[in-house]
Amino acid sequence: MQFQSFFTIVSLALVSMVQGLAIAPRGAEDVWAPTILTPDTNTIWKIGTCQNVTWDTSNAPVNISNGSGVQLINANRTFLQFLAKGFNLRNGFVDVTVPKVTPGQFMITLFGDSGDTSPLFQIVA
Repeated sequence: MQFQSFFTIVSLALVSMVQGLAIAPRGAEDVWAPTILTPDTNTIWKIGTCQNVTWDTSNAPVNISNGSGVQLINANRTFLQFLAKGFNLRNGFVDVTVPKVTPGQFMITLFGDSGDTSPLFQIVA
């Protein structure tokens, strides 16, 4: 009987240690949604031209944990395509080529740790 009690106590101790390892708390993740500076509401992009997307980097976290991308979205917030991927968010800018789209109002979303969307701007032929 004593052997069974000892075995039970050791088993519970091991289970407790393993559970403690399995549920160790994760470190805090950096979440950053930089303000997009350009394009803005006064911006007009012409199809086929190279344009500059810029954002504020003054409050960038120490660690930027995710990749980067710029998406083009129409006025109805429908994703159209990526304009850029894999650039350094700390640079504060990326050059993109304006794709062939039906002229109208658009916005871009900047992805990194958190998405941020520009105001509506125009793309013309």
